[in-house]
Amino acid sequence: MAGDLETAIRESMNAYREVLDEFAALRSLSLASSAEAIAESAEILRTRLEKACRIHLAVNEALAVDTAGAEDPMMREWQDLVMRVGEENRLLSGSFRGMMSVVADGLSRARGGRAALKGYKSGGGGMRGGRLRRTC
Repeated sequence: MAGDLETAIRESMNAYREVLDEFAALRSLSLASSAEAIAESAEILRTRLEKACRIHLAVNEALAVDTAGAEDPMMREWQDLVMRVGEENRLLSGSFRGMMSVVADGLSRARGGRAALKGYKSGGGGMRGGRLRRTC
């Protein structure tokens, strides 16, 4: 394996490991976490994914020059890591979709409850809030 390909693969593997670390950090957050913490972790993940993508393209370019490197054991390890990142992304995306559904349901119920409470307002109808003088 040529030096350029080996270097690109090592850099790519490091970048993908950082992505996996951030997936783990995001997974550890829950609905009770602050919006700021979730947004911060999501931004870190986005920048790490962008970096991994850039380096992945460098691996592809190096592979175009060194086709024999595709058979190297390090290449297989890299491919396994890329597959693992894809699987973790799929699982985390499903988890977030579930959390978003729970939040959306809670917001919907809150809106419905608020609308129901509006129905209990008195219409005014001449009532002054005085004492009752007789019973029904």
